[in-house]
Amino acid sequence: MGRYKNSDTLRGVKILVIFLFLVVSRGDCRVLVISVDGLRPDAVTTLGPELVPNFYRLRKEGAFTDNARTDYDYTTTLPNHTSMVTSRPVLGEDGHGLTVNSGGITTRVHVKGYTAGMFDVAHDHGYSTALFAGKAKLLAYQGSYDEVNGAPDETGVDHGRNKLDHAVYNGASPTLVTDFMTSMLEKRWDLSFLHLKAPDVAGHGFDWNLTPGSLYLASIQEVDGYLGQIFDMLDAHVELLGVPHVILTTDHGGTRGTRTHTTPDLPTNYTIPFYVWGPGVKEGADLYFLNPGFVDPGVSRPEFHSPGSPVRSTMVGNLALQLMGLPAIPGSSANLSQQFRVNDPPDFQSLYPGLNPDLDANRNGLKNFTDYLLGADPLGEDRPDLLPEMDGKFLVVSLRHNVTDVAPHVEISADGRIWGPLLEGVTFLRREARETPEGVRLTLEVPALLPRIFLRQVMKSGR
Repeated sequence: MGRYKNSDTLRGVKILVIFLFLVVSRGDCRVLVISVDGLRPDAVTTLGPELVPNFYRLRKEGAFTDNARTDYDYTTTLPNHTSMVTSRPVLGEDGHGLTVNSGGITTRVHVKGYTAGMFDVAHDHGYSTALFAGKAKLLAYQGSYDEVNGAPDETGVDHGRNKLDHAVYNGASPTLVTDFMTSMLEKRWDLSFLHLKAPDVAGHGFDWNLTPGSLYLASIQEVDGYLGQIFDMLDAHVELLGVPHVILTTDHGGTRGTRTHTTPDLPTNYTIPFYVWGPGVKEGADLYFLNPGFVDPGVSRPEFHSPGSPVRSTMVGNLALQLMGLPAIPGSSANLSQQFRVNDPPDFQSLYPGLNPDLDANRNGLKNFTDYLLGADPLGEDRPDLLPEMDGKFLVVSLRHNVTDVAPHVEISADGRIWGPLLEGVTFLRREARETPEGVRLTLEVPALLPRIFLRQVMKSGR
């Protein structure tokens, strides 16, 4: 057997304690999603902090990247906003399938059967929801999730089929922002989505021109003014609203000389910003630094399910729910595990002061996930015989051949102190075991809502 730094031998029973985070610590706050239609990240950096101070407040006080990605196949408004709302790509087996870029309240997002979105999850858990749209086509969400077309609420108390408590369209952005703020102060929406269209209008009408004095850059300054109004409201009403999380991104960029953005393989169309601001968010941090499992793509355009995924706008829905302390959207695939970090990995001892700090042998918190799990280098000579990994919604456990004569069983705990049989605490949706050249690989599909847990592998052996 391998040598475990965190193992104890008790009465002939070899115990390997595995600490597994299936879901990050839950939050409990409001979330405001802002989509700035047609926002190129270099427009913000071209203007700088003096001309767009509120964009820079998001950057200074929040975590961000200027190198996120849109959907792989589409860089148009309605398909990409639908990906934000549902946390699905447009195409593929797990895609929502809505490819049209026109419509309104009569348009349905349920192209491939009912397609749940972030409004479903928030509403069904008793949270209020609102949409403030700068384009009529986004009213497709009002029509798709109303009292007729929304799904029945099967989560606890029945809150009805209508997933959007409030939806409004106004093509005049100043009025739309005023309506949003008035409504927020009156209703205190838990999950709200605000769509600002000015950069897209300027890009289509006058080009995505980044030279000083261009109408496109003026539209970015216009949006910065709206952000300033929203910040003023939030700063003045902390006792009423608390401090919400803000997620700001866009559906696409735009290419100078084309007055459009519809070609999905142009870097200026698929390269977008992604900002997160609010309680606990690491100030001024690069989202790729906080999430080493996501890979900065440079200028490339990785496919949706390619290894080393970039940050995408598709993650918005599940990230918003994660920040609210709610489970992921059923049927979604972007940030399904809700493990996307907006702050530093928590310090081991601050999380569990009663547990052995030597489990975090190199004192790097949770940055090295497997090192934290097992207190050993999975690539070293004393690598563990049991290796758990999270792959989306699946817990994958690999058992090496040299322990096949062991009779293992798994115990579960909520606090690392009181333990019980795993299958009495969690019902896995699917279980599958198969032989591999290295040993046995067990795949378990975990439920969408699972608290932070400890797993302990108890291996009874005659050795």
